[in-house]
Amino acid sequence: MISSKEIEDRYIESRQDLKKLVAYAHELSSELKGKEAGSESIYYASIIFSKLIGHGITLSRNSPIALEVSDFSGAELWDVSSVCCIARAILESFDALAYIAIHPNSKETELLRIKVWELHDIERRLKMLNFINSDSTEARKLTEDSEQLRSHILDSPSAKLIHRSLIGKIRKGESPDYLSPIRDRCKNSEIDYEYYMGAKVFLSSHVHTYPFSVHQLSRFRAGDADSLNLISLALRYSSVFVAKAIQGIRLIIDFKLCRPTDEVEDIIRIWIGIAKNGVQSPTNN
Repeated sequence: MISSKEIEDRYIESRQDLKKLVAYAHELSSELKGKEAGSESIYYASIIFSKLIGHGITLSRNSPIALEVSDFSGAELWDVSSVCCIARAILESFDALAYIAIHPNSKETELLRIKVWELHDIERRLKMLNFINSDSTEARKLTEDSEQLRSHILDSPSAKLIHRSLIGKIRKGESPDYLSPIRDRCKNSEIDYEYYMGAKVFLSSHVHTYPFSVHQLSRFRAGDADSLNLISLALRYSSVFVAKAIQGIRLIIDFKLCRPTDEVEDIIRIWIGIAKNGVQSPTNN
């Protein structure tokens, strides 16, 4: 049985790890500003990386400082659902970053992924306009752009790289956001698939208003050690994907970036190791 003090100590350590990772990621992002992107994938990577950092900053600022309210902490909002929502956004930001820019791919595959991604973007905007029965110039322009880009993708030699089932979706105007399944993306990112899915299911179950999450809210209250433990888990998942994003950015940027302190380098290494190997339950001896 873990004591409340142990839960609080673990939480404070998790929160500090995340803050240090996000601070270093922010330094890296600042160094990218004003630099010319060497490719479309690097251009998108810088935007997604900034998005991930924004989520990390928000999560750090909106997480409780400690278990008990004090003069130092002041009154705090304990919102497990919002914390999990932001943590899931960090996970998904890394997934997109890795898919578009970090995974080792041929130039042909890289460009194909970007084109299908851009088609998905146009179709999504068009779908939102259609929901409100828009007949605007923008809607007509988007329709033309989607048709042209769809034809370009399907008529190109690269179309042979797309799975047959996804070709059908593209033809119907339902282009996928990803051309490769999550198991393959995890493998290319060197992330344990079971760990990734465990993180996503845990975070999602608190994001959505499922019976499970409603029951959880009735059981875990602000100021309870068990509630702090839930938030701590969301922060630890977040640290994994911030660390992986840092690792990826350092791999793909071709100019020298600032080095982290030895402490932060160790934090990055630890969380990357957890991503790769997952977390095993202790066995009974």
